[in-house]
Amino acid sequence: MRPAAQTFQQRGGIDSGRDFLHLAAILETELLWPDEAAAQASAERLARALLPLPDALLELHGPLGAGKTTFTRLLLRALGVEGRI
Repeated sequence: MRPAAQTFQQRGGIDSGRDFLHLAAILETELLWPDEAAAQASAERLARALLPLPDALLELHGPLGAGKTTFTRLLLRALGVEGRI
């Protein structure tokens, strides 16, 4: 007999994102920035929206060089992460 599946909280971590595959997208949008300053402004707005949602899940999609890593770095800074990112 197999043990019952454990929840995210019971396991104490995320299992490669599989915990969230059953959730429908709440918001899907395409963002294009002319420069890093515009991306930073978007990251700061998103950070303000995410602060009350500590369990939020974001997925970034785009081709190589689209700015996913840069936006992630800007978002983490806007959320208050210090040190090397």
